[in-house]
Amino acid sequence: MKIDHITYFGGTREEAKKFYGNILGLETKLVDGKVWVKIGDEYIIHLTIDEEAKTGGKCHFGIYVQNIGELAQRVQKNTELFDIIDGREIVLVKIDLKLKQFFVRDLAGNSIEFISY
Repeated sequence: MKIDHITYFGGTREEAKKFYGNILGLETKLVDGKVWVKIGDEYIIHLTIDEEAKTGGKCHFGIYVQNIGELAQRVQKNTELFDIIDGREIVLVKIDLKLKQFFVRDLAGNSIEFISY
């Protein structure tokens, strides 16, 4: 496993670029209207400007996993898995071993995305 990305609320695009680019001196880029921040060799921080990002699973960190199907089956025994489709949380009842991503909440309510590509 390794960190794939971190997504959280970054204010407006201008605020995000000003703080992370101008003040912190980090490299930023726009991808599909979203601000990404480069940490080390990779663009790993994704700043959303959606006010709803503060709730509903949009603020999360993503973890890359090689065998996501096996992990999903193991995790589902203890908690609910979900995906976010059109901004809504959809509970995953049946796990497809070809699954490319799923979300869970830890015991404190934080969202975590597991992703494979």
